[in-house]
Amino acid sequence: MNKSDRVIEDPFEDFDLICDFPWAIDSLAELKRFVRVVHQFIPHATDQQAARLRARIKTETDPVAIGEFEGELEAVMHDASAILPRLVWSGVLVSMYAAFEYGVHRILDHWRVTVSRPISFML
Repeated sequence: MNKSDRVIEDPFEDFDLICDFPWAIDSLAELKRFVRVVHQFIPHATDQQAARLRARIKTETDPVAIGEFEGELEAVMHDASAILPRLVWSGVLVSMYAAFEYGVHRILDHWRVTVSRPISFML
């Protein structure tokens, strides 16, 4: 996919339509900025690989090697459209959930100490 063929959309476009999320909080605004940066970077990683493979295909004379490079190019394009975004965003979502869970646990511990509750909460 060429740069002219790609449309870089806002990853929060649909999310903002269905959810009134408090982006004004500083840490959440930083999270939104981080997600946008990652979302814009993902296509560039595979574009570099694809450009290198296309250049090798143009310089190659052996039909078998050309076929191998074309197969590798198809795999790179498939990875770019399906696997890479899932891999990146899966890790981000797990990290966000872990941070949320840790925050909830710390709030409950603080409340437990404040009200002198002897038993800790199990999450």
